Amino acid sequence: MTRLLCVGHSALDSIYRVAAIPDKPTKLLASAYLETGGGMAANASFAARRLGAEVDYWGRVGDDANGEKIVSQLSAEGVGISSVRRVGGRSPTAAILIADDGERLICVYNDPAFDADASWLPVASVAQFNAVLVDVRWKEGAARVLDAARAARVPTVLDADVGPQD
Repeated sequence: MTRLLCVGHSALDSIYRVAAIPDKPTKLLASAYLETGGGMAANASFAARRLGAEVDYWGRVGDDANGEKIVSQLSAEGVGISSVRRVGGRSPTAAILIADDGERLICVYNDPAFDADASWLPVASVAQFNAVLVDVRWKEGAARVLDAARAARVPTVLDADVGPQD
């Protein structure tokens, strides 16, 4: 079985289905709602696990109810969570509007007080994986794991979606 390590961002997504994305401030009535774990590396973890891979997720969540929901959903999906760290602060969240035509609008909150330290990651175990995926939302964690993967000759994938630069 393929073993994949995903490192980086996780969030709690609130997803609203709407007829159309508004072009001016207004109130909308959603036709559907879903609250689920999200985030670049966490979503990759879910997808790879559902495709049959053995997956571990390494990342950070806040020490709050949303962090517990994120970790619980990863675990329930069968994703390894032993290297998820609760760093205090508020877990990342996103409000996502998805229109009937497929367009989307995403509003994300990332706590600026999140501890970026990656020294706690168990990088000696990176060699046990067949591949590593990292995202750019936690640069310190990505750099540390990519260095370890290079040293262990483990193939890597970088999800480099950076979104808007404000």
